[in-house]
Amino acid sequence: MHISKDTHEFSFTLDVDAPHRSYSVGETPIFTVNDVVTGTVTLRVKKDISVKDIQVKISGRSKTKVSMMVKKGDKVREETETTDHELVYDVETLFPPLNVKQVSKNSKFTLVPGEYVHHFALKFPFNGMCGDPQSVRESNMDSSRYERSSFKHHRANDGQTHVKSMLPPSFTVTGEKTLDSKSVDKASTTYQIKASLHRGEMLAPSTRLIRELDLVQPGPALSQIPSIPLITYYTNTIFSGNSSYRLKLISQQTIVPGYQEWQLMLQSTTNRPVTIDSLSLGLEGKVCIYSANFNTKVHHYIPLKSFHNVPISSVAFEPNPNNEPVFKYQADLSQWLDPVDLSNSVSDFTTCNISIRHALILDSIIEGACSQLVARDITVSGPPLEEDEYANIYGHTPSSTFEPSQSIQEGNPPIKPQRPTTVATISSSSPIEEVPPPQPQRPEQLPSYEQAINSSH
Repeated sequence: MHISKDTHEFSFTLDVDAPHRSYSVGETPIFTVNDVVTGTVTLRVKKDISVKDIQVKISGRSKTKVSMMVKKGDKVREETETTDHELVYDVETLFPPLNVKQVSKNSKFTLVPGEYVHHFALKFPFNGMCGDPQSVRESNMDSSRYERSSFKHHRANDGQTHVKSMLPPSFTVTGEKTLDSKSVDKASTTYQIKASLHRGEMLAPSTRLIRELDLVQPGPALSQIPSIPLITYYTNTIFSGNSSYRLKLISQQTIVPGYQEWQLMLQSTTNRPVTIDSLSLGLEGKVCIYSANFNTKVHHYIPLKSFHNVPISSVAFEPNPNNEPVFKYQADLSQWLDPVDLSNSVSDFTTCNISIRHALILDSIIEGACSQLVARDITVSGPPLEEDEYANIYGHTPSSTFEPSQSIQEGNPPIKPQRPTTVATISSSSPIEEVPPPQPQRPEQLPSYEQAINSSH
């Protein structure tokens, strides 16, 4: 990952080393919590220049923008609030080196023509810094004597409410613009690394190079995946156009990208052949966006599998092995769900001002009758980890069994809005029940995967 800027006086280059792991989904190198970001900053000087210092910074932010129509007296007007929480902020001064700074009182230095190469290493914390003072104390900015001046002058998140939670994945969502609103609700979690060349002359501008970083939350260890519980869901036949059929979906309670296990059955009251006109499966995330006084919900829909106007004719039924009294026959449609690409999905997460929960939405048209199956209480995890990677992140080997998080039902909202809620929706197949984001606590020791999932939700 290379970025540079060239002038008549110098060229300034930032090279970020690729993450040391490639996750199974897409084989894309992506960072995760507790990873160390390494690389080099190179300054090639063409003629003498004055330099104050060279720094590299890593930062992450959770930002929201929420608008609402508010009545004041006889008038109704739109008000917009923004929040900006600092997930990560750390800095390393590369030049002048500490030994030079300790013996010199100079505020600037002259560099002669030549090449100056500096290596850096900055670490992503386990939890977001804005809600976890321990993560701040473990940063280079706080622990290094050299960076104390940077720490002293740095201010972030004053007067805001915070929660302790695992660093969220990189994520951006935008709501729909309505007729009575001039702005659009937004939420994002982003990470970047920035190299800065601060010049010694008053009129010489600073040079900054910025590189975006992708981050995912870690998933379970590969050995834990077989122990993930399965949940069974059915089509609600009361609201179906044809009560002779229903869909049965068996899904893992926690979906692990690349290792999901689904079974799809079409159950019938008779064993006569049937025609399926269409099927579509999607992953819907309900994104709760918070500001100081407002909150809103945006539905983030990812199509996973679908076909339309290509009928599956003459589906053959066999006796239902469960001997159900009404739906006595069933046909296995599981092969229709293989494969499903979840590389564009985002794991469930909570920050101080954003939370996301998921559901599977299965729509069908069978012999002209529409029906919908909504699989709630689904958790989406990050990519799975090898045993040694799991131990590196959490500090110990994984337990033999996996227990899904129950904290979704136990949490409290981090911010209590003082005004009514407004809802913005994009591509929503069905509304998802309101689930307030919780306030998990950071453990004294590095947690197991089960504890980490509980604490991050």
